[in-house]
Amino acid sequence: MAAIGGPLESITINGRTFPVAQDSGPSTDLGGDTNTIEMNGDRTSRIVKELRPALLESINVQIDHDNNDLQFLDDIQQGTEFVPISVTFVEQTVYSGSGIITDPVVLNSDKATAEIKLSGPSLTKQ
Repeated sequence: MAAIGGPLESITINGRTFPVAQDSGPSTDLGGDTNTIEMNGDRTSRIVKELRPALLESINVQIDHDNNDLQFLDDIQQGTEFVPISVTFVEQTVYSGSGIITDPVVLNSDKATAEIKLSGPSLTKQ
């Protein structure tokens, strides 16, 4: 099967599903390790691993004022707990984990969307 690219279909945050704008250019990092090479005085080297959180960024979600979506997302961003997250790609691949909205949620009223950035321990393919 060939690789399929395209927008995210939707993201579910703490049980609420948000359609993702098709013109979003979201980036996804599943989390894991970052490798750094450190040199020794005898010119040998070693690998130093650092943990890296999962990251979902540049995701423009539809905001429905009747559903109080903006306040819902802002409450999560202001919170102190990770919440369940699930992201569905256009070809129906799903990754899930837990995380928190890291940056302020800002409404683009012209498009009825808000860009969100989430981070958490890791994302796993379902």
